Amino acid sequence: MEWVNGTIYSSSDGGIYKSINRGGDWTDLSSGLGIRQFYRISCAKTDANVIVTGAQDNGSSFRRSTGAWVDWLGADGMDNVISPTNAAVSIGTSQYGSIYKTTNSGGSYSGLTRPNTGNWVTPLVGHPTSADTIWGGWTGVFRSSNGGTSWTNIASGVITVTVDVLEVSKANTRYIWATKGTTIYRTTNGGS
Repeated sequence: MEWVNGTIYSSSDGGIYKSINRGGDWTDLSSGLGIRQFYRISCAKTDANVIVTGAQDNGSSFRRSTGAWVDWLGADGMDNVISPTNAAVSIGTSQYGSIYKTTNSGGSYSGLTRPNTGNWVTPLVGHPTSADTIWGGWTGVFRSSNGGTSWTNIASGVITVTVDVLEVSKANTRYIWATKGTTIYRTTNGGS
């Protein structure tokens, strides 16, 4: 923050702001600046104009098919997935794997049950064709078959650490890889 002749200027990773009434109100001076640091970006399969992002300290944003951006989650926006069948449906996370879902392009959202604690950026992977199937890497690898309403640990007793990276084969979703540091875990049978 800086005082200049009775005006306070504030600069952060959220932008540049000024106040002429000692911080009572702030004016955003950031228009046109590309200053967000994105952790993750997802693109919709059914609409090339739809994008969901997770940004450090600036929450999650939803780019609608009209090109308008909506900030739909606060805090730190982390990983996210967009439904492969409906571009208005997205699931996003914040710090340590707290998880949320929007069904109206970021107009509103509801909280989902987090299986347990994850990493700062907890990885999510959506099924390539099924809107209801999602995988997440918290402490272990979890699968939801109902759009994130409930979760099953498919790596119970095998992966007992927070997952850094999670990938599911688009060609055969029974092939799943998870990593923690330099350790790579793999299943070829969906976790059985």
